[in-house]
Amino acid sequence: MVIVKRLAIYCLLLIAHVSFADDMESVFEGKSELHVKRTQSFLAETVRTLLDRPTPEQNLFLKHLEDGQWVAALIQYGPAFNSTSFETTENGTALKSLLFFKSGLPVMGLEELFVVTDPKKIHMQLIKEWQEAAKEDHKAWFVARLKWSQNWSEIFGRVIEVRVLAADLSLQRSPEDLNELAKKAPVDSKERAIIDWHLALAYAMKDQADKSAKIMAALMKAPNNPIPVDLMNLTAARLLYQNGYLDAAVKYFDKVPKGSDYYLMAQEEKSWAFVRRGEPQNAIAVTQTLVNSNLTGQVGPESWLVRGLSLLKVCDYPAVLETLQRFPGEFKSKAIYLEKISTQSEDEFVTKALAVMFMASMTNKTVTAKELTAVSKMLPRNMIRDEKLRFLLAAEVLLKTEADAAEKLYAQSLQQTGLQSYFDRIKNQTSQRMQMAGSSSLARVKELAQLELVEIRKVLNKMKIIEVEVIQQVQVAERLKTNLKTEILNVKAGTTGSKADDALRFPMSKEFWFDELTNYKVDIKKGCQARKAQ
Repeated sequence: MVIVKRLAIYCLLLIAHVSFADDMESVFEGKSELHVKRTQSFLAETVRTLLDRPTPEQNLFLKHLEDGQWVAALIQYGPAFNSTSFETTENGTALKSLLFFKSGLPVMGLEELFVVTDPKKIHMQLIKEWQEAAKEDHKAWFVARLKWSQNWSEIFGRVIEVRVLAADLSLQRSPEDLNELAKKAPVDSKERAIIDWHLALAYAMKDQADKSAKIMAALMKAPNNPIPVDLMNLTAARLLYQNGYLDAAVKYFDKVPKGSDYYLMAQEEKSWAFVRRGEPQNAIAVTQTLVNSNLTGQVGPESWLVRGLSLLKVCDYPAVLETLQRFPGEFKSKAIYLEKISTQSEDEFVTKALAVMFMASMTNKTVTAKELTAVSKMLPRNMIRDEKLRFLLAAEVLLKTEADAAEKLYAQSLQQTGLQSYFDRIKNQTSQRMQMAGSSSLARVKELAQLELVEIRKVLNKMKIIEVEVIQQVQVAERLKTNLKTEILNVKAGTTGSKADDALRFPMSKEFWFDELTNYKVDIKKGCQARKAQ
C-alpha cells in the first residue's frame, strides 16, 4: 500500500511539473491561483521524463512539442540537444526522425529511424507515436532505403515488413525468394496478391508453367488482387500458348477487350496462335488491323512478321512483297527516333510523356494510350505499361513533395533561429535525391527504347529470310508451271467481312474507317495450288 501511495504522489508531482510551464504565465498576469492542468501531449511528457534537468532551449523545444508544432520543434531540436548525451541515444534518434516524418519528410524520417540498431531500447510512447504516424499504407515505406530486422517486425508488423522487403518487385527475383516472402504476407492481402503475381511470372520464366498456372488460377479469384484483369487474361493466354493449348490460348486472348491498353498486344500474339494452329487465313485477318498505318507506334514489329509469314504460307506472293516493302517505311523512322532516345540526355516528347505520367501518379491514376496519343507515336510502345517505370515515377512524386517540404523548412529555420548550414544541407540532399529519381525514370525510358530497337532489328533480319523464301518459292512455281504446263490459280484471298451479324461494308477501299478495324475475315480458296493448262 505504501508503494502505491508513493507512486501516486510521484505521478501527481510529474503532472504538476509538466504543466507548470503552461500555467506560469497566469501567475505573472496576477491571477490568484495556479491552475494545474495535464498537458495534451503524452510525447512531450515522455521526453521531459527522459531529461534530467531541461535547459531553457529544451523547454522551448518541449513547448513546441506540446503545441503540436512539428516543424518548429524540428528546427529547435538542434539548439536543444546538439552535443548532449540524449542526442546519441535510441530515444534521441527516434524522436528526431519522428519530427522529420511529421514535418513532411517521411522518407528521410524512416531512414533516420532505421539507423537505430536496437529498437527495443526505444521508449514505448515513441514507438506508439511512430506506429500511429507511419501507417502500413504510407508510400514512404516503398521508397525509403531500409535495412529490415526482426525487431522492426515486432514494432511495425508483418504487412509493413512484406512491403519493405517486396519494394520494387519489378526487379527479377528467384521463385525461392518470392515463396519465402509470400509466406510472410497475410492471406488474402494486397501484398500477398502482388507477390503471388511475380511468383507466377518467375515460374513461367523458368518454364514451370504448371506451377505458374496454379498460382494464376488462385490469383484470379483473390479478393484483394490489384493486378488488372486484362493483364491477367493476357498472361494466362501466354501460358496456354507456351504449353501448346492453342484453342484455350485464343479464347483467353479474346477476353482482352478492345478498350484495353493490352488489346493490340493480345491480337498480335493471337495471330501467332492461329499460325501454329494451321490457320494462316485467320492470322492474315487479324494482322490486317495491326499493320494499319494509323496504329503505328502502338503495334510491335512482330505483327508484320507474322503477317508476312502467313501470306507466304498461302502463296500470296504479291502481298508478301508489299508487306516486306512497307515494313521498313513504317519502322525506319521509329528506329531512328528510338536510337536518339536511347543515346541523348533529353528529348521533347519523352519529357512531355513523363510529365503526363508524373501528374497521373500524383493523383494515383494510370495513364492510358489515349492520353499520350499526341506524343506516343515514336516513344517505346510499352512505356505506359511498364511496371518499373510506374514505380520510379511514384517514388519521384513522393520525393518531389519531400523536396518542397525541405525548401519550406529551410526558409522557416532562417526566421526561427537564423541557422543555415544544417537545413540548407537537408534542402540540397532532398532536391538531389528527387533529381536522381527523375534521372532513374528517364534511364528506364532509354532502356525500353533500346529493348524495342533490338526487337525491330531482329524482326528485320527475319523479314529478310521471308524475302529469300519468297524468291525461292516463286522460282520453284515458275519451274513447275513450265515443266508440267500448269497455271497457278489466282483465287486466293476469298472474302472479307465480319463474324458479327451487324458487319459493315464500305465501297471506298482507299478510305480509312475505324469501324472496319478488328472486323476482318479472310477465306483462303485454293491457295498454293496449280492445275493443268488446257
